[in-house]
Parts: sequence; C-alpha cells; structure tokens
Amino acid sequence: MSKNEKKITNNFLALKGRYKDYKDKIKISKKARMLLVDEATEKNAKDFLGDWLIKTGNFLGVLATLGLTYYFQKDRQNLKVHYLTRYSFFPFDRTSLYNIIKKPFRNGVTEPAKKDYLVFCGYSFYKYGNLKSKYGINLGEKITNLKNKIISDIRYAINHKVSDEKIETFYYYDEVPYVFRNKKNHFENSFYFTIGDGNFLFAKVQSINRLLRTATVIFVLYDDYNWGDDVVYFLNPSLGKGDISYNYVVETAAFKKYESMGLAKPFVVFFVDTMFLIY
Repeated sequence: MSKNEKKITNNFLALKGRYKDYKDKIKISKKARMLLVDEATEKNAKDFLGDWLIKTGNFLGVLATLGLTYYFQKDRQNLKVHYLTRYSFFPFDRTSLYNIIKKPFRNGVTEPAKKDYLVFCGYSFYKYGNLKSKYGINLGEKITNLKNKIISDIRYAINHKVSDEKIETFYYYDEVPYVFRNKKNHFENSFYFTIGDGNFLFAKVQSINRLLRTATVIFVLYDDYNWGDDVVYFLNPSLGKGDISYNYVVETAAFKKYESMGLAKPFVVFFVDTMFLIY
C-alpha cells in the first residue's frame, strides 16, 4: 500500500466529489466495475442493472435493490406496493396517497401528481433509524412523540363527547430531517439508502375501540426518491474475505444523466405501517 492509499475501514464509503478526486488516494480493484458520469451510456445503464445490482443485491439489501430497480424500470406501474407479508394492512389507493403528500409542508414532495409511487407496507420502519446522535432527534423519538400526541388528543376528544367518526378523521404531520442508522445493521443500511434524509411523517387514526380503549393508527414515512449529483460511492461487498480493495465505484451524477436520457425516473417512496395504541 502506498502512502497515498487509504486503508479500507468499511465496505461502503461515500465522499463528496467525483472518482477522479480520489483515484490516487483510495485502493481500487483492477477489475472494479464503475458507473461514472462521463461514461454514462444506455449500454452502461443496462450493465449496471444486469451485473451490478445482481452481484451487490445481498450487500445493498432488498429495499435498496427494489428502489434502484424501480428507478430504472421502463413502463413501470404508477403505484407499486411491496408487502412484507400477505397480512400487511394497506388502506390506501393512489388518490389517498396523493392526498397525503400534496399538503404544502415546507420543502415537500415536488409535483406529486405527476410522479409514480413505490410503497413498502408492513416493514416496521419505526424500528430503524433510531441511533442516538448529537445532531438531533432520531426516528424512534419522532414516532414516540407523535404517538403520545395522538393518545392525548383521543383522550381529550372522548372526554369532550367527540364521536368516533370525528376522531377517525384526526391526522398529523411531522418532519424527519435525518435517519441516523446503525451502519453495522444490514437492514438499517438498506432502509436508509431507500428513504434517505429529509423525510416526512404522516399519521392518521384509522379506527377506535372504546371497549378495549385502543386505536388503530396508520403511520406513513415518505419522500422523493432521487439522487444528488455530487457524491461518489466506493463499495466492497466482500470486505473481510481477503479482498482489500474497492470493486464498485458509483458517481451519483451518472444517475442524473440517466434521468436526462430518459433511462431513469424519480418517484415518491413510502413506508406504511399499522400500530395499535392503548389510550
């Protein structure tokens, strides 16, 4: 290893800039597959899907792989739902999802009526992105605070003789600026690289059971699925098995170029889960 080469400390490295900024500083395999903006062609895009995603699918995880596949998919459904199990509860159609995300909410989803929707239902998104961080509140705390608010509102409404029908119209919004993932957790990495940062959280009371003092609440985490144009990723799915160099390099600017070529298209990604609250 030369003095200009950095020792690999993790198998997923994200750095600002382009590959050329780091090619003399980071050890790259001689057989590395690269997706670079200057070489982004239609053939390269097909190679990326046919080879890169297949070989790195287990490394990226199911969620991230499904997101990237949908991103590049031609003639895709404008509403595609992935259910974790056949018992996952999904009470929405495209219109109701649109009604959720059309609400002006600071820097919300852009042009939601024109975009396609990819949904992950029943994946318990609230269990992930809960790493403590000095930068701010985590996803788990956001969910807890919102649950407490909903429970408080339901109790207040019941004490003031509000009907079940009215309570079942209660809805809430919040922002989730960052998802602080545990980088050692495979599913959390896959979740993060599907939803990213700058997300929005929606919750709605679905039903009330006064006898059991429970409420069914639908939680939705959503955001635009897109890529910036100023990051380069270095990946090594087999790190720790004798391979000490990065064998995949991706410039996110290539994704933007593919969008301009009509080979990839942004969409809105949703995570939908049902919770039962005791009030």
